[in-house]
Amino acid sequence: MNNLLLCKSFIYSILLSLQEYIYFFKGRLWFTLEFISFIGMFYSFITLHFILVIIFCICFILILIIPTQTITNPQLLVSPNEFTQKLSHCFSLKPFNSPIYLCDGIIQTINVFATRFPIKLEFDREFINGYDNGKFAVDWLSNQQTLSTNSPILLVYHGLAGGCRESYIQRFVYYAQQKNYRIVVYTYRGCAGTKMTTPRAYNITCLEDSVTCINYIHSKYPTAPIITVGYSMGGMVSTTLCGRLDNLRESCNLIGCVAISATWPSLSTANAIPQVFMDSFTKSLVKIAYKNQDIFLNAMKEHKIPSFDYHLMDYVTTVPQFDNNFDCKLFGFGHYETYYYDIEQWYHFLPKSTIPLLAINSIDDPIAIMPSYTIQRVKNMVASSSNVIFILTNNGGHLGWVDNSNKISFVDEATLEYCDELVKLFNGGN
Repeated sequence: MNNLLLCKSFIYSILLSLQEYIYFFKGRLWFTLEFISFIGMFYSFITLHFILVIIFCICFILILIIPTQTITNPQLLVSPNEFTQKLSHCFSLKPFNSPIYLCDGIIQTINVFATRFPIKLEFDREFINGYDNGKFAVDWLSNQQTLSTNSPILLVYHGLAGGCRESYIQRFVYYAQQKNYRIVVYTYRGCAGTKMTTPRAYNITCLEDSVTCINYIHSKYPTAPIITVGYSMGGMVSTTLCGRLDNLRESCNLIGCVAISATWPSLSTANAIPQVFMDSFTKSLVKIAYKNQDIFLNAMKEHKIPSFDYHLMDYVTTVPQFDNNFDCKLFGFGHYETYYYDIEQWYHFLPKSTIPLLAINSIDDPIAIMPSYTIQRVKNMVASSSNVIFILTNNGGHLGWVDNSNKISFVDEATLEYCDELVKLFNGGN
């Protein structure tokens, strides 16, 4: 009897450990077939069945290539509003299909983080005082002194633990500067080589530093329109700004927001992303926490922040664990599920906002997972809003959309077409 219970417990523990992978592959036929062929190829190799290795290898290659060579037009969802409908006409929206050597969302994503943009862009760093007298950095693209004071400004938000050196930001900035945009990259506290000066970190829904940053930019260039462009986590920050700080449209000329590869179903997919994709992000977050631990430990001793066990960082292996043991303690969320639920309030806030929003996602994104119920939820939100445009492609990966040409990428082209039209309408008095 005891052996039977032990066996059941063992099987149950295996199923639990595989839960995130089961969820990830659910509803993803091609990913599932890829996985099966890869496992078949691997086991055939180690068991020396070389004919089976060749068969599984051919199947694996065909399964990778076939879906990406089917020409499909991106889905374009537009809010039922005259202004937004007019705005949506700006897109060329050519069909996007991944090249054969980047024929999978996972490979597209790896390519983004494993390669550097070939042209190195320089930035000038400036530190801004936050509401708590802590400092955060903004990186201005260099050599833009010749721009007029009313040139449109792109405020760019990087991903979870990145900075202005990320390849997807450098790629976008390279093309944006050619259109005479003034570009500044917002750097979260502690990221990109900066240190925290007060016991305050960063998250998606606490927007005090973003408000300070936008007000500061507006004070420097009071007649210039501002557009936020966010990537991954930064996409959710841009979305949250759009939904919760509608007043910035009038007070600071915030004329639009863009969210690229935003993680819409933060709560429901928190533990569904295979850890292999998130391991480096988790390690970066833990590194940032330890780099700034003296600030937080001293603040605990002085009772400026709630006390918590800092050494729990030693046992953090996932982003939800990090959020649970660090961010949630600092920001009073209690549990990561409460924090992620707060992030998902975009569904309620965006329909009330008047700031235009463009969102772009890919169905084969392995990080910002887009299950069918999330796509339907986004469609419902777009239909009940007056200001949202949503573009959904079949492939492109996370922050990828790299194609065969050396020209501007699909996502950068769509973003700049949208920004150009926003600026045109703003200058025309709309």
